[in-house]
Amino acid sequence: MDSGRVWFVTGAARGLGASIVEAALAAGHRVVATARRPDAVTERFGAHLRLVPVALDVTSPESAEAAVATAMEQVGRIDVVVNNAGASYKGYFEEMSSAQVAEQLAVNLLGPMNVTRAVLPVLRQQRSGLLVMVSSGAGLVGFEYSSVYAASKAGLEGWTSALEQEVAPFGIRTMLVNPGFFRTGLAGPESLVWPERTVDDYADRSARQQEWWRAQDGQQPGDPDALARLLVSIAGEQSPTRRLLAGDDAIALAEQRSAELAAQAHENRLKAYDLGFRDAASEHTAPVPAPEPTVPTPAPTLGDDIVLDDVGRPEPPVAAPEIETLLGFLDFQRATLAWKCEGLDEQGLRQRIAPSSLRLAALLKHMAWVEDHWFSYWLCGNERVEPWRSVDVTVHRDWEITSADTDTAEGLWALWSEAVERSRSIVGSALAAGGLDTVPARRWDDGRTPSLRWIIVHMIEEYARHNGHADFLREAVDGSTGE
Repeated sequence: MDSGRVWFVTGAARGLGASIVEAALAAGHRVVATARRPDAVTERFGAHLRLVPVALDVTSPESAEAAVATAMEQVGRIDVVVNNAGASYKGYFEEMSSAQVAEQLAVNLLGPMNVTRAVLPVLRQQRSGLLVMVSSGAGLVGFEYSSVYAASKAGLEGWTSALEQEVAPFGIRTMLVNPGFFRTGLAGPESLVWPERTVDDYADRSARQQEWWRAQDGQQPGDPDALARLLVSIAGEQSPTRRLLAGDDAIALAEQRSAELAAQAHENRLKAYDLGFRDAASEHTAPVPAPEPTVPTPAPTLGDDIVLDDVGRPEPPVAAPEIETLLGFLDFQRATLAWKCEGLDEQGLRQRIAPSSLRLAALLKHMAWVEDHWFSYWLCGNERVEPWRSVDVTVHRDWEITSADTDTAEGLWALWSEAVERSRSIVGSALAAGGLDTVPARRWDDGRTPSLRWIIVHMIEEYARHNGHADFLREAVDGSTGE
């Protein structure tokens, strides 16, 4: 590890900033420790030969320039800049005053910009340096009651991503740090800022949020000293990582965001929006007719070594890893439903076994709903697609079952098969990004979030249960049996 470098740390008197100062000093570096009150740094660390306390208000460009000038006078160079100073403004967006929004952005976004603008001439002249931006999990995924805070951190991330490209030719690197829930004091009374405005519609929820946030202070699982030691170690590497996801919770948020973006990109690609300019000829071109709906056959999704049973269903692998085994059973159950419904017209799909109201048509439409509900709506956080978007499912809870008799056989097959293909694409992207432990974008009302593993197992159970119904229904239609 490279030692003897000069660290310039903002917000150094407490929290993560103080931990970084301690770790850098312990590693043999010199530290310019900045705070609004430099005596707070001295009170925290005492006298130290390699510590230079400097006054800095990050919201002031003049203060940033003065702090950098003082650092250069005292130590002659700057190697690592840590933009750590920050505040956490909590509240629903409508509750936050315009002044509070400006204050939050001034500290968390414009503050790092002021410091970086002041220090870049030094780093450019040196043709070296590392700019560390302390972001947050909220820089990856926004959270309720933290909309303005999330805006400041998302802005920090966008700016850093562009800045990295601008300064790389000068040998200057950037690193984003996304801490999860660390015991830094950010949830303490000296850091949390509550809304100035009161909106009656938010009052009860706002009170519960404030109670929850106050209860978190001192209970966070992350150790800021451990994070600081890791950061100092990584900063000493020849090619430091461009992003440090600090903590399992931060990693899970990154995986969630990655899966959401992948699924949204794929969904938009499938829709193939035509947004380019059209010439005069193309505007009068007849539309291409849609292909006739066909009965879908279960597409192999697990490789070329799939074994099909005597009715054409892909058999689940008998000795495969967990992911392949789960997806194998899910596709087997999907194929079973297709087998029980294939070859039937509207009359056959709508036949009932008295006194039950179930029909194969209802099962097809219900499973199309279930596919979109769990994978698109819950896992990815997408808005519902048609036909579900036009129905208030909280009022018409069994609409997909009661309305199935109005659909054609071809329409039901298309609805179900398209939902299955969307699900396969979404699951593939989620597995590539975060594996079976991927956390869905949406949460249950009680705050819990099922994993992708749970959703797949639930889908297998759902199909298996309804395939039992489908077996009886098909036999009642034409005497076909099996399984």
